[in-house]
Amino acid sequence: MTILGLHVVDWLLVLLPLAGLLALALRTQRYVKGASDFIAAGRCAGRYLLANAKGEAGSGVTNTVSWFEVFMIAGFITMFWSQLSVPLALIIGITGFAVYRYRETRSLTMAQFYEARYSRRFRLFMGFLAFFAGVLNYGIFPAVSARFFIYYLGVPTEFALLGLHVPTYLAIMAVYMTISCGLILFGGQVTLIVTDCVEGILSHLIYIVIIVALFCIVSWNQIVEVLTGAIPNIAQEALARSMQIQPNHSPVNPFDAFGTTDFNFTYVMLGMAGTVYGVLSWQGGHGFNAAARTPHEGRMGNILGQWRQYARTLVLVVLVICTMAYLRHPDFAAQSAPAKEEVARIAEPGKSPPAVSEEKPIGSQQWFEDKANVPQLQRQQITSVTLRHFLPVGITGLFLLVMVLGLFAGDGNHLHSWSSIFVQDVVLPIRSYVYEKRTGSPAPPLDPHRHINWLRMSVVGVAMFAFLFSWLVPLKMPIWMWWAITGAIYNAGAGAVILGGLYWKKGTTAGAWTSMLLGSTFAVSCILLNNNWSWVRDAVQPYGLTLPPTMWGSPAWHSFIAMCLALSSYLIVSMLTHRVDCDMDKLLNRGKYEVARDHVGDAHEKPTLMQKLIGIDATFSRKDKFVAGFIFWWSMLSVALCIGMVIWHYGVGAARPEWRMTNHNWAVFWGIYGLLIPFIFSAATLVWFSIGGFIDLKAFFRALETQQREATDDGAVRKKARDDKTRETVTSK
Repeated sequence: MTILGLHVVDWLLVLLPLAGLLALALRTQRYVKGASDFIAAGRCAGRYLLANAKGEAGSGVTNTVSWFEVFMIAGFITMFWSQLSVPLALIIGITGFAVYRYRETRSLTMAQFYEARYSRRFRLFMGFLAFFAGVLNYGIFPAVSARFFIYYLGVPTEFALLGLHVPTYLAIMAVYMTISCGLILFGGQVTLIVTDCVEGILSHLIYIVIIVALFCIVSWNQIVEVLTGAIPNIAQEALARSMQIQPNHSPVNPFDAFGTTDFNFTYVMLGMAGTVYGVLSWQGGHGFNAAARTPHEGRMGNILGQWRQYARTLVLVVLVICTMAYLRHPDFAAQSAPAKEEVARIAEPGKSPPAVSEEKPIGSQQWFEDKANVPQLQRQQITSVTLRHFLPVGITGLFLLVMVLGLFAGDGNHLHSWSSIFVQDVVLPIRSYVYEKRTGSPAPPLDPHRHINWLRMSVVGVAMFAFLFSWLVPLKMPIWMWWAITGAIYNAGAGAVILGGLYWKKGTTAGAWTSMLLGSTFAVSCILLNNNWSWVRDAVQPYGLTLPPTMWGSPAWHSFIAMCLALSSYLIVSMLTHRVDCDMDKLLNRGKYEVARDHVGDAHEKPTLMQKLIGIDATFSRKDKFVAGFIFWWSMLSVALCIGMVIWHYGVGAARPEWRMTNHNWAVFWGIYGLLIPFIFSAATLVWFSIGGFIDLKAFFRALETQQREATDDGAVRKKARDDKTRETVTSK
């Protein structure tokens, strides 16, 4: 029996786990007794709880759809060049670069750190800017997510209600955003981190099941033929065009893919600079950064998150390559025809679908790269439509469950992040400023229950804005481009301000203002010019100025220049305006300001010289050293393999071209290195992280039950001494 496009078995696989999840979310409400619980889960989260929850929070539907686009265009190529950046990401994780020091400040939000390090006005400015950029960034999520479910379920795009034609995506948005809001209203970050952890463990298991099932449907030989363009002799001319791989656009051979302009070697290298610069810039998920039980637990959570990422990346890759095989291989020509016909009928709102070109069949490489004629919505949703047509009963429901879990985790993360930033970094600073102006004394702490109610009202407000934005503002560009535009508003200058504030005692408020204004203005200007370049060319042409067809440089280069401008201006202006060093011990709660409970459980083992070089310090236990060291050296082996292949291709291969790896050899390599080895890691980490996650959950609930709350721990920066005995203790009733 089929209901709304799915078998009843599929619906049971979706609805039963969701019912259990909602019951668990309801149970967490009793643990929220103060603002720090709602915002940062009481700072009680262990490493496995963080690794599972934070990983799941980054698995939203919009994120998944955007990565489907990337893999469909670039294949394994981005993965190859990205190997060069893996050690950098791991060193950042092992050293706790920025994350460790940020947790030491005990700030509930990044803007609280801005006030402690710079000034209240700067906090207010940055808080509003982060909130504004964040809600715009999130504004497209509901519509993209809803449309995914429309095309995956195969339901009509509109339905009749009381004589009116109602778009289906509006109804889906209303239902799922009501549930997402409810989850956050129950208990804020406490609910989010608990449900995300359980969702993450369940999703991890389903990833393994889906991968095994997909390879029972599509054979490895069929995948290799599609990835290499090895057209079978039986293929007709029309089918052969579907499998054709353009020269210099190989999805498996990185040395035959330099024609792929969007996600190439330069894109990855510039992205490495952005990884360091923007390690804490984007404030989506800031609650996870503040939720760790100790700074070291937060660092270990980030390290372990590198392992969990194997499973998610693997399932995305397998879904895409199997979809490519289903759409392009002659063996599936008859079965895939209905899916292609359905994709051909997808049109942008208010427009008719374009005619299908015989030279560029739907699903072919040429079709994906024809941005001028293929609607963005077709490129976005072709994977979801195709998966519905070839996934069997049971697996269809499991994949839908994974997407629904990711939907609640990802959207809940954004709702919590931007709503708490609005209250903490816009509303409360204004309240404190007005109170001090009226009375001449610092504002008292807000009543905890009232504070939490303000946060809950803000959650509802952000959800309503996102619903209206998705309804009224259609997305007319790739998802990643929208992220770049909205992210640049805040990120371009924030990296210099954060890193300078955490690591340089001579950084000044003037330097921070200059960095933000210059970096963000340049980045946003470049993006606006890039999107309106044809209009700019036409506007200046009457004055005798001839501009090139496209703007100089790529978005990746523009971001890199913006980062350099922001960082250099921060350094120069700070050196010119520096008068007094910042008290870094007070900022980071070190020395006489140390908070004892922030270091409970830290080891005190002396690291070796080699361990020091990769960032392992005395807080790492023997087990921590093994975990961090194994991850690091495995990654270094991957980099060595990557560099070795580059040397072989341009060294030995230049002298003996016949010794170069063929596209078929590359496909076999990716089958082992890109699929088999990650699958083994994913299966092992499923057991490891599941056990660790449930142990951490038990400890998390126990800590919340026994922990005393302080009314002054509300995100406000006060001039009181830390040992002020007048602090009010909030007792549970």
